[in-house]
Order: sequence, then C-alpha cells, then structure tokens
Amino acid sequence: MRYGGAGKRRDTSEPEIIAALQAVGAIVKQISGDGLPDLLVCWRGRWLPIEVKSKGGRVRDKQRIYPIARTAAEALALFGVRT
Repeated sequence: MRYGGAGKRRDTSEPEIIAALQAVGAIVKQISGDGLPDLLVCWRGRWLPIEVKSKGGRVRDKQRIYPIARTAAEALALFGVRT
C-alpha cells in the first residue's frame, strides 16, 4: 500500500486506475485531506473528483458526495470510456 500526503494510506487499486486514466490522455492529480477525494481528473476539458476504493473498501459518509471507482474500468466509465 502506498502512502500519500500527511501519511494518508492510498488504496491498492489507485495505481491501476491512474495508469488507465493517463493512458486515455487524462490529467490526474492525487490529492488528500479530510473530506477530499483521492483524485482530481481532467479528460477532454471535463474535471471530475474521484474517490478511489479498493475492492471491499469502506466508503465513509464524507466520501459519498464523490463518484467512487474501485477498478480502472469504473473510473473510465465515469468519463464515458468503455474498455
């Protein structure tokens, strides 16, 4: 498991999701902070915050306002990209 800003644990599915988004030309920024999503993604001029969860990862109440992606396919589908 990777750690990001201020010792925050990163989800194990995050590297695969980032790689898939970047492969289709998206700009991906990892962010962290209480109540913030894991990723801020821009694809074709559309910005979208994404909360990344590993399979079976628990979604906290603060995270429910963001789209959730557990796999690369789910992250791409948020932008209408089919795999």
